[in-house]
Amino acid sequence: MTQVEFSARFEPLGGHRTLTVRRAPSSAAKAQVLVLPAFGDEMNQMRRMVRLTTEALATHGVASTMFDLHGTGDSSASFEEATIERWLDDGERMLSRLARETPLVLLGCRLGAALAVELTHRVATPICGMIAWSACSSSP
Repeated sequence: MTQVEFSARFEPLGGHRTLTVRRAPSSAAKAQVLVLPAFGDEMNQMRRMVRLTTEALATHGVASTMFDLHGTGDSSASFEEATIERWLDDGERMLSRLARETPLVLLGCRLGAALAVELTHRVATPICGMIAWSACSSSP
């Protein structure tokens, strides 16, 4: 099994600081995934599943980057400053920080899926794939 490297830190991002979590295989990554989070309580409810998914991806040679959007989660900006436009700007900035040597995949969780679609129209960065994840719960 491939070893996983983990890092978490607050990074400056467009006038605010945001928690950025990266997981990567210890060897060269085959691809990279940028996770665009769900919004509000859905983001909090999905954190565990997103963490488990990115850990599993890393064991299979795929790096991932997760971050909190402007004014949400562990972003230093206030929620009142949050707009769709600022969230798209955050996505563009994160994309610009990823290495260009490996294929790039966007993983959008709920509202993050809509942001991912819009980002594909706004950036010149080649996107090799996109996953729209709408986690739902089922009652027993």
